[in-house]
Amino acid sequence: MQTVCSFSNGNVDSSLGFAFTNLVIEVIHDGILLKQMTRDCSYINIYKAANSELITMEMPDNLVFNFSFHFAQSKVFENYTHKMLAFLSSIRNINLQLDFQKLVLYFNLSSRDKNLNVGLRHIYSGLTE
Repeated sequence: MQTVCSFSNGNVDSSLGFAFTNLVIEVIHDGILLKQMTRDCSYINIYKAANSELITMEMPDNLVFNFSFHFAQSKVFENYTHKMLAFLSSIRNINLQLDFQKLVLYFNLSSRDKNLNVGLRHIYSGLTE
């Protein structure tokens, strides 16, 4: 996570990719775990423009489509928790948690039909060098 901290506080346009050995994706409805899937290898890309206060995180390993989020840069990313800003209007309540063991991303996919609303939790662990 020190790499993320150094990267976010830089003054140039830059990007950084992370590879994880394990990704667990949980699908949740009304607080009940509906499905859990595990992937052996997963990636996250982050981008920062020199003049921006925000960092963009690209999630290419989602179940259905690729998507990106914005989050605020921080001087300290140890035990970092942040509500994120989304690009897609159907994605709500986005939370990012970083610590030295894992990265957890939780968000809701909303629909006009409340019976179709689900929460998704992505748990990335095993950061590779």
